[in-house]
Amino acid sequence: MIRPTLILQMNLDESVYSEDVVAEIKRSYSYVAPAVVQSHETGNAAPENIMRFVVKIHRPYWLSSEEGADELWNEVMRKWLKNMVYKVSSTMVAYNRMRRQRFEQQLVFDWLEVEFGSVVLAMRLNADCSLEEYGASETADRVRALVNQGVLDGEIACVRIPSRASYEAQLAAVQAARAAEEAAQAAEEAETVEDSDGTTAAEETAEAVEEVAAEAVEGEDADAAEEEDASREPEPEPVNFDIDTTVWGIEYADGTVREFNSETNEFAA
Repeated sequence: MIRPTLILQMNLDESVYSEDVVAEIKRSYSYVAPAVVQSHETGNAAPENIMRFVVKIHRPYWLSSEEGADELWNEVMRKWLKNMVYKVSSTMVAYNRMRRQRFEQQLVFDWLEVEFGSVVLAMRLNADCSLEEYGASETADRVRALVNQGVLDGEIACVRIPSRASYEAQLAAVQAARAAEEAAQAAEEAETVEDSDGTTAAEETAEAVEEVAAEAVEGEDADAAEEEDASREPEPEPVNFDIDTTVWGIEYADGTVREFNSETNEFAA
């Protein structure tokens, strides 16, 4: 029976990359597929970790115009992709559970990319990396259908779901809403909680912070390296929310990006 071969390409932000992490990843994912791990500089963009499926099979399956492609896609590729996504997702969960038990930062992947020949399908993952819940195989089936119907045409390099602009707008809105909610809650507590001498909870908190800061200054270590390390703040927790995948980013080989509404099957003006 015809079966595709899978290679896992993991592109990690330089801040989480190390030889120990590479060895651990390869060991953890060895039962799923061979893994190639590399790193990239953060630059001015937000740090990202990318998991890519490189699909290898020596028969056509993407374009319906090629003989046997639809049969291979429907009978083999869809089921195979679903199984691989489930295996990788389970491995991600187990790997991060192991890191939590060692009090280490979890390795969160931001994008799942599936390489179908010259076209890459990139799907934004949530903070929990629950790939099986994302419906990767169903999404791939939809993208393939739109390509073969001619709705998505031209030299497409990547179909990104949702588009970067759409995701960034959603994330900013969620962060703003949560910040406003926290500020409102803090203001309400400060107004309603007063001690006997009229000192508000907010004032007590400010005084406590000042005392802790003063003690920290008095106890500074003379060793500059230790001082710098101690001053580092922990990485912020990833923001988890229900991602709206309506607007896709169609990225072309020449670098052009167009936004596509997947509900109306129309490009933005």
